Amino acid sequence: MSKLQQRRPQYDASQNMASHDASSAMQSAATKNANATSVAKVETVSAQGGERHVIAESVGGQVVGGDANMSPVAGSKECDTITIGEALEATALSEAGDKPVEKSDAAAIQAAEVRATGSSQIAPGGLAATAQSAATINSRTMDDANKTTLGDVLADASLKLPDDQPVKEVDAERIIGAELRNDPELTVHPGGVATSMAVAAELNKKMQ
Repeated sequence: MSKLQQRRPQYDASQNMASHDASSAMQSAATKNANATSVAKVETVSAQGGERHVIAESVGGQVVGGDANMSPVAGSKECDTITIGEALEATALSEAGDKPVEKSDAAAIQAAEVRATGSSQIAPGGLAATAQSAATINSRTMDDANKTTLGDVLADASLKLPDDQPVKEVDAERIIGAELRNDPELTVHPGGVATSMAVAAELNKKMQ
C-alpha cells in the first residue's frame, strides 16, 4: 500500500435537508481550525432565504466527518444536489478563501474542472488555468498580501465553469487525490477544495 493510500481521508457525513432551489449558490461560509484538529463550518444562504449548514471535521488535515441541515422557505422547490461549482464557491467564501493558491490547490481545482466538464482540456482563462497561473506567480511572490487567494480564483465558480455537475463520490475521490498528491505533506487543507468536495459528495449521496 502506498503512502498516499495509507493517508487517504475517510468520510462519514449525515444530513437533514429539505427544500432548496437549484439556482441557489453557496453564498457564505466559515471555517474554524485549531492546530491538528479543526472543524470547518460552511453556512450557506439561498437567494430565497433558506439556510443550509454544512459542517466538516478535519483531524490532522484529514476530513473525518460532515453534517448538514437546511431550513426550507415557503414555496421553494425540492432540494437539489450540490454541484461542483457550488462546492468550489463554498471554499471561496470560507476562511480558506483567504489562503494563497498553492500547487495542491491548483491541482484540485483542475481536477474539479475536469470532473465538471468531462473534458481533460484546460480552457484558456478558465478556473484551472487561472489557478495554475496564480500558484506559479504566488510561488515567486514573497509578500502574502500580494498573492492571489482561493477566494480570488473561485468566486462565482459555478458561473465560470462551461458545464457543471452534481458532486459524486468518484468526483470527490479524484479531486481529493489531486490535492493530496501535490501537497508536500500529503494532506488536505481544512475548508479547502478537497474538504468541500468530500462534504458535498456525502450530502448528495444521502439525498439519493
